[in-house]
Amino acid sequence: MNRRLRTAIVALASLALVAPAWAGMLYVPIAVNQTDGDLTRRTELWVTNPSETDVLGFFATFIPALADGTAREGEPPVYWVSPGASVRFGDLVPQGGRGMLEIEGSPGLVVSARLVTDVSGFAEEPEAVELPVLGSGNILAAGASAWLQGFERVDDSRYSNVGLVNLGHASMTCALDLRHADGLLIVQNINLAMPPLSMVQFDDAFSLLPVSFVPEGARMRVTCDQPFWTFMSLYDDRTGGKQLIEPSLTPEDSTLQKPSGTGEPPPDGEPPPPPEDPDGVLFTLPGQFLNCGPNNTNWRFNMPFGGSKTFRKVILDFDVRTAGWDSHNANGYHCIFWLNNGSAWANMMGYLNALGTRNLTRLEVNAGGEIRANKAPGLQTNTSYHVRYEYDTVAKSIEYKVTSGGGVRVQASYGTSLKQINTSGMFIEFGTQLAPEGPEAKTYNWKFSNFQAQFIP
Repeated sequence: MNRRLRTAIVALASLALVAPAWAGMLYVPIAVNQTDGDLTRRTELWVTNPSETDVLGFFATFIPALADGTAREGEPPVYWVSPGASVRFGDLVPQGGRGMLEIEGSPGLVVSARLVTDVSGFAEEPEAVELPVLGSGNILAAGASAWLQGFERVDDSRYSNVGLVNLGHASMTCALDLRHADGLLIVQNINLAMPPLSMVQFDDAFSLLPVSFVPEGARMRVTCDQPFWTFMSLYDDRTGGKQLIEPSLTPEDSTLQKPSGTGEPPPDGEPPPPPEDPDGVLFTLPGQFLNCGPNNTNWRFNMPFGGSKTFRKVILDFDVRTAGWDSHNANGYHCIFWLNNGSAWANMMGYLNALGTRNLTRLEVNAGGEIRANKAPGLQTNTSYHVRYEYDTVAKSIEYKVTSGGGVRVQASYGTSLKQINTSGMFIEFGTQLAPEGPEAKTYNWKFSNFQAQFIP
């Protein structure tokens, strides 16, 4: 018998009551009591004692976010529930606290939790959200994959949060992959380490990447090496509205059987095999990511895939705002972008340039056959353009289009013999080239923004 239980029994004995046995642990993974402006979000616990004769009790331990929950100091308080009563506990989380609650209680108790929001100045408070209470029957095993569906980020007021809970008594490492609703990758192989028996919630998770806008329907896959649980929550700070989304089920999670004898004939044979992996990979740089200074070299963005991948198509989109031409090389190669699948020139998949006062654009490609071609017209100074570039090994074509204000400035298409794109990583470069010799020119004050690279298998 542990010391806490013995203390509880002594307390009950002093009341001439019979102490029930203490059972296993329960965890409420979202335990908050925080105020942000006019909003206060807090966790409430509802506990019912169905016994008609016995007073039943529980210990409640608050574990702050990212604290090691196996390190304990002192004894937690014990709370009692009278026979037949249902009691709401709203003071189990300290003011300003965020983390999770550990509940150690009598086996007969019935426990539920809610997240409530108080909004100053509102005539009607937002509805409460039911929170899960985790035990051995509904946690996820180490090594399992959990799927969270329905992420979105509309703006700074309406956003998605991601939570992780380590229910093991050892440190945990989790891997996260995040994709758009159409399967294109936002980010993959995010590795997060957590202390034993701990919880964390990443508020406005997309802003940490950073991604400013994500349409509804994005999804995340979470895998951890300790028993765990994960969740996402949607907040709207303008209304106080909130939603909690728990991990999605898959058919393999269920052992329920389809009823027989309904007259419906069994399906013929096995279901068709799933299609090959439909998931592409997406890299993004939202907003302005480069303003070319007078002394910077080509700005490089590396795109690692976390292993060898095969793609049939690459699509680039980005915006560029031109400034002036290089005063020392006005008709030279002003780099719009340079896409490379490896460090060698032979692996260069797209090198698009504005040839300054020659009023030409120039595309150069080596992968899949050498292409070096000029096309009129070129870009103009102090003008905003959108650039789209596609390398398609199925259509066996390479094409680019530069538009401004909805109209096409210049476009061109060329053939290629490359059958597929094999890579473990690519890089793309933009802007200024400081080579003292050769055709490259400086792009001082050119601005690049809203980059997106889609890799389609």
